[in-house]
Amino acid sequence: MELFRSQAVDRVVISLVQKGANLEMENGLLSEPTKRLVIQHVLERLNKYEKYRGENIRFMDIIRRQVRDMADFICDDKKTFKPYIAKW
Repeated sequence: MELFRSQAVDRVVISLVQKGANLEMENGLLSEPTKRLVIQHVLERLNKYEKYRGENIRFMDIIRRQVRDMADFICDDKKTFKPYIAKW
């Protein structure tokens, strides 16, 4: 998942900050309304369609395919692994 954190979470949070969203902290943690807002936007991001190897598929499906490809590379001694490179 760490390979996709910047696209799935960091990008969402940066966008919310840039748009002036009301992000609040309580006792050093995100407030409940802020958590709900971030979760909503992360889920929207995961369900957003992107171009991937000639197809338009959901970002969560790109993650799923990459995990499967990486597992095949590690466990089945495949010769190559082609990583997903996101566009900002």
